[in-house]
Amino acid sequence: MNKSFYEQNRQKLLQMVKALHKLGYGKTRVIPSIAPIGLALRFY
Repeated sequence: MNKSFYEQNRQKLLQMVKALHKLGYGKTRVIPSIAPIGLALRFY
């Protein structure tokens, strides 16, 4: 089964944050939340 466009990008986004953690940006966070248009990811 093929993954949707959003599902693929969400995985890439989480991998990017993992890479940032390895580079020393350990306080970078991804926080999932509910938005009127659906699931939203916020970065802090």
